[in-house]
Amino acid sequence: MKTVITILVFFLIAGCAEVEAVLNGEVPLDPGIVETEIENGIYDQTGIDVYAECPDPLSAAVGDSRTCTIEHEGFVELVDITVQNTDGYFIWQIRE
Repeated sequence: MKTVITILVFFLIAGCAEVEAVLNGEVPLDPGIVETEIENGIYDQTGIDVYAECPDPLSAAVGDSRTCTIEHEGFVELVDITVQNTDGYFIWQIRE
């Protein structure tokens, strides 16, 4: 009985989407962190401020990619996010 209660509490605390991602072998990512990394990276490389938006929830298996968007002055570009390891390290690249 104690194990069942512990698992139930874990599901309630972790959030359904994040738990589902883990159970499916995916690595959950914090969309806010990913968006900030993209925005800062583009600014550091170009000096241009962009607005990044990623799906929420955001998760993928190691080696798989998901798509976020960036917007600047009405122009929208796609950004591919690829999960590199189970610790949540990712790389991003603007789609050409």
